[in-house]
Amino acid sequence: MMKVLAPIFRGEWEPYGAALSCAPAPPQAPTLASLIQQPALLKAVLSDHARHCGSDDPRPVASAWSRSYLEALLPPVMVAATLLRHRFEVAPEHIRLEFDAAGAVRRFYLPDQGTPYTGDSFAQRYHALLDHHLAPLFGALAGMSGVSLKILWGNAARYIDSVLLHASPLEPQLGLRGLAASDRHQLLDNPQRANGERNPLYTRLRRATLIEDGTSITHTLHRQCCLVYLMPDREFCECCPLDPRYSRKT
Repeated sequence: MMKVLAPIFRGEWEPYGAALSCAPAPPQAPTLASLIQQPALLKAVLSDHARHCGSDDPRPVASAWSRSYLEALLPPVMVAATLLRHRFEVAPEHIRLEFDAAGAVRRFYLPDQGTPYTGDSFAQRYHALLDHHLAPLFGALAGMSGVSLKILWGNAARYIDSVLLHASPLEPQLGLRGLAASDRHQLLDNPQRANGERNPLYTRLRRATLIEDGTSITHTLHRQCCLVYLMPDREFCECCPLDPRYSRKT
């Protein structure tokens, strides 16, 4: 784990900060740039994940792979950016990836421990992650598998939402207030970015009310379906917008 993360990722939180390392990468660990630029390499990784998932449909396989990737990457990188104002080098040419037997990323190897941000702008803290890391990776995944970019960005939005909601209660121990909520709003709630471009993370949220055990309960649905229901022996995620239970609910 990176030194700057150790005071936060302790106890039950420790596994969520463990995916980043600046130890020497294994010789076989490719750069993210290689994964993006070499179709054969990405195809081999997704094939491993397809065998693990038991699916021959490349779309849900790519979506599931992206979710495991985001679950490992986003908690340490975003907590550092939002709460610690600390920058990790996540450009594709500088980050190396170690995969497990299922093709999922086990560890991200960075060139160093990172540096504090010299400024405090939101764009400075999230531009590299969104535009230089996730955007080209999602483009390669979509091109390889046929999964839509909308679904991949929806997966990212789901984890971004979760990370920042869980990060908010950590603020008092750091003498902070409102940083996670502010970044969450910037990332997810604005249809456009500050430069006027469309925000791929934004989707208007839907809510649906169901009667459960005689009680009316309103659910906030996920922004996009992750396609997990297309996997063998799998069902709709809780609060999936494609779940027929919600089809006539608003």
